[in-house]
Amino acid sequence: MHRFRVGLDFAISGRKQVDGMIARHAMLARALGEQLGLSAAVLDALGCSYERWDGKGYPGNLAAADIPMAARIVQLAEFVEVAHRTGPAIDIAERRSGKQFDPSLVAIFTANITRAHRRRM
Repeated sequence: MHRFRVGLDFAISGRKQVDGMIARHAMLARALGEQLGLSAAVLDALGCSYERWDGKGYPGNLAAADIPMAARIVQLAEFVEVAHRTGPAIDIAERRSGKQFDPSLVAIFTANITRAHRRRM
């Protein structure tokens, strides 16, 4: 019964706690960057590490082209690096284009992958 109660509590309030942790992580990354004396552009990108193209990211203050380009590139690159080890990164990136990722960056990525793949054939 205890496990059921814990699971139910997480289902009801856990998402809110996770959202807060992710937003706090971005805030702490920016604070660390400030302590390291990084440039304003890098600090802005760090603070937007978990924003999404469709505005459903964290902390959820920015969307689309308002997210710094450096943050958008890193988001896609991090995803592709991990996804490449587990499956077809290009397919997943295309499905998330316009949602999680900047569609113009996904188009550049897929065009370059296609070109590189053709050269190997």
